[in-house]
Amino acid sequence: MEPSAAPTPTNTPTETPAPGRVILLAPEGSYLDLRALLDELSQKQSLAFSQSPSVNVGEIGPEVRLVVVVPPDPGLAALAASAPGTQFLAIGFLGIEPRDNLSVLAGAGQRADHIGFLAGYIAAAITPHWRVGVLSIADTPAGRSAKNGFSNGVVYYCGLCRPAYPPYVQYPITVEVPASASLAEQQAAVDALLAQSVNTAFLVGELVNPELVAYLASKDMRIISNAPPPSGNETSWVATIQADIPNAVSELWPTLIAGQGGGRAETQLNLGDINSAFLSPGRQQHIEEFLVDLNDGVIDTGVDLSTGELRP
Repeated sequence: MEPSAAPTPTNTPTETPAPGRVILLAPEGSYLDLRALLDELSQKQSLAFSQSPSVNVGEIGPEVRLVVVVPPDPGLAALAASAPGTQFLAIGFLGIEPRDNLSVLAGAGQRADHIGFLAGYIAAAITPHWRVGVLSIADTPAGRSAKNGFSNGVVYYCGLCRPAYPPYVQYPITVEVPASASLAEQQAAVDALLAQSVNTAFLVGELVNPELVAYLASKDMRIISNAPPPSGNETSWVATIQADIPNAVSELWPTLIAGQGGGRAETQLNLGDINSAFLSPGRQQHIEEFLVDLNDGVIDTGVDLSTGELRP
């Protein structure tokens, strides 16, 4: 009896792991400098990079190494909680603290009162008779800080801010909406500013969306924000108050890609998306000089950051 042939060994197929990914959650056409930086850094690490306006809870798989999130809020807290193995970096959000898989950009460039104060100063500097206002978030200390910082920034520039011609309104005008406000409620808040003849508005970054910005632009409102303009609305945009994001992201990148979260990077304020039709070179130079003192803490905004209220 011939011995039976030994079975031929077979190789068990193994799953090829999905390549690592980096995602930027941002509206299309926005944060172009940040997009270019993340694309470059990802290529150096052989990671795939993509940008998306939103993602749902449960859609972030283990292959996603890093999600960089900018306003408007896509549900950052829920996303981070649903993907504990993924690192998240929050940029431009007011009042968010680091945790195990969530890092933030902080410092003067992310202080709500500083952002509002600078917006108020710029708005008063470029607006005839100081007819300026702010649309902010009502139910957070950061939202109140931005609103009250704006008011003090306006007063820092123009004092009593009393117009020489009617309507005789005491500026600045402040309007707040809940964080959960619908577009209709946001538009109604804009109407409240328009009813007081506001010509220039500070729109906090969390409220920047294409529909609301288009509504403001349709009313010939000049807009200042700490989030960049949605595509197509640049002519109504005065400037974006922003932090030095590329340097801060580059500083945090190695630890984030290594899976180490909870970090914080320091940033300072500067201006981007400057519209020279509203901010001439001379005014820009004046604002830059003012910014040095604001970033260095020489100027006191008068806002209690723990509550967002004005200090006595």
